[in-house]
Formats: sequence, C-alpha cells, structure tokens
Amino acid sequence: MGGVLPEFRKKGVARKLAEFQESWAVKNGYIALRMKTREKHKTMIKFSLNRGFFITDKNPLDNLFETRILMEKSLI
Repeated sequence: MGGVLPEFRKKGVARKLAEFQESWAVKNGYIALRMKTREKHKTMIKFSLNRGFFITDKNPLDNLFETRILMEKSLI
C-alpha cells in the first residue's frame, strides 16, 4: 500500500496503485496482503475495506488517533 498526496486524490491514482500492487503480489506467489495504518487515516481505512481488506487487529495508543490498525486481504 501507499499514500496519495491530497492534490492527486479522487483521480483514481490510489486505485491504480492498489491494482498494480495486488497484481504484482499474485504474480509473485503471494496469497495475502497485510498492511498497517492509523486510526486517523479514515479515508485509507475506508478505501482498504472497499478493496476487500478486513481489520485483523488494533494496537491502541494513548492518543487514540495514533492507534495502529492492522488489515489483511486474501489474494486467493
């Protein structure tokens, strides 16, 4: 996964990056993708959930917005 600068969002950049990453992973024998983000990145969480990821764990921190969100997606 990666990030897209605000001025380039809503133009399909993240979707194309995700498609490329997932395609590369499948071609190279990976069966799942794992990623980590933070609670404050709501758009990234929503984007990932819409692409088939699910939340596997949360690592809470004192600052709730910094809580780590672990996600995974099966490729098979």
